Amino acid sequence: MANDNLLVGLPGFRDFYPEIWEEISFVIKRMKEVCKRYNYVEYEGPSLEPIELFEAKSGEGLMGEVFHVKDINGRHLVLRPEQTPTLARMLAKEQQRYQKPIRWFSIPRLFRDETPQKGRLREFWQLNADILGEESILADVEVIALAIDIVRACGLADNEFVVYVNNRKLLSTMLKELGLEKLSTSIIQTIDRKQKYMQEYVEKQLSSTSSNAKEYAMYFRRLLVASGQFLDKLLKESPQELMPYYERRDEIGRQVLEQELGKIGVGTDAIKTIISITSFQAKGDKFQDEIERVDIPDYLEPVINEFKQMAVYLDATGALDPVVFDFGLARGLDYYTGFVFEGFDKTGEVVRAIFGGGRYEDLVSAIGGEPLAGVGFGMGDAVILEILKSKGKLTADKSKMVDLYIAPLKSGQIPKSLSIANKLRGKYQVLCNPFKWKLKKHLEIADQYSARYTIIIGPRDVENKVISLRDMKSKETQTIPENELEDKLQELIK
Repeated sequence: MANDNLLVGLPGFRDFYPEIWEEISFVIKRMKEVCKRYNYVEYEGPSLEPIELFEAKSGEGLMGEVFHVKDINGRHLVLRPEQTPTLARMLAKEQQRYQKPIRWFSIPRLFRDETPQKGRLREFWQLNADILGEESILADVEVIALAIDIVRACGLADNEFVVYVNNRKLLSTMLKELGLEKLSTSIIQTIDRKQKYMQEYVEKQLSSTSSNAKEYAMYFRRLLVASGQFLDKLLKESPQELMPYYERRDEIGRQVLEQELGKIGVGTDAIKTIISITSFQAKGDKFQDEIERVDIPDYLEPVINEFKQMAVYLDATGALDPVVFDFGLARGLDYYTGFVFEGFDKTGEVVRAIFGGGRYEDLVSAIGGEPLAGVGFGMGDAVILEILKSKGKLTADKSKMVDLYIAPLKSGQIPKSLSIANKLRGKYQVLCNPFKWKLKKHLEIADQYSARYTIIIGPRDVENKVISLRDMKSKETQTIPENELEDKLQELIK
């Protein structure tokens, strides 16, 4: 008896049936197209790396999610959970060979041992695009614009997604001024988890009165992410139990941050300053006006000027519309040192980021190479696919699957059909089914594959050295001398 358990895939891993792979290919194709338009070149790295490479710079959170492997010699390896450390290792060895700035991209298969959720898988493809060897803010601008253009190319309009931008210098400067440098990593990770803490708070509060506490808390998280008309729709459909919490969202945000920052040893006055500064948020085109209305300490003025520059340059690239400057965006990875950014679906359908990235200064030098500043981002296939499906925007390239279908009518015509297929595959996409099928079945399959033309080869065609060519749209069939077939096809198929 067959073991049914063998038929069930591992949680968080997908079986890539053709129709599923076609969806993934749709996204990957657009990622590649846009990267190449920006003159980024493709590279790859190994799927296995020594654990020390990731321990050096990936942070505790990510290290808790890696798949561990041992090789035949007992060396501790991991299936790569992200690509940036691999990029840093490669350039630490060979950066002198490449003219700067270096613009590279890769779409590796990555692995993370985390709880599968909507938009979160244990195995996934992720675009990584980086520009290295350039310290100008214009490099940050280019990478953010690149990420935005990829989302647009996948089919989302500017009003359907938002890109939050912050600068780690703002957080690090503030924490230094407050005398909290030693706690900076813990504080930044706490700020980064603010919405997660808010979701957990709501779930805990509802758990004593509702069996749907977990589901409602996730809906609350969606409300926090959504905006505009999409938020209005969610609010209309929101469970009534959630509305008191949503109306108190700012208060809840302050409360959970006060509690979590207090746990790691931050004093009351410092907590107030951190919450005050990290609460600022403004749309990119409104930033210049909004920042003048709030009380920002003078020591942050140099960083504020960088935001103003960023707004001007992003506007010039046409990428400012979906951007929101958010002083509460932290990004938990330890290696970021400058601007950081994350893109989200405005509808709240998927609460995980579409993409995220930022500037790093010391990744390459940290593993033995010469200093090489960089800016980069990652964008997985899972989140953007979920969003495109939810909006009905997943339009895989099915318009032209086959140029020519070849149909022999009898076994005696099989050699001729194979010979013609072999000759034409040098120029066209050809499907040949050299089987003894009735013509009706051949034509049905030609239609399934959206063939433009079907070459029908019967006994008389072989005798008379002609080819019957059927136009699958008009259903008209013409007879062509065999020696004129290639010229005729060149005329018909541009």
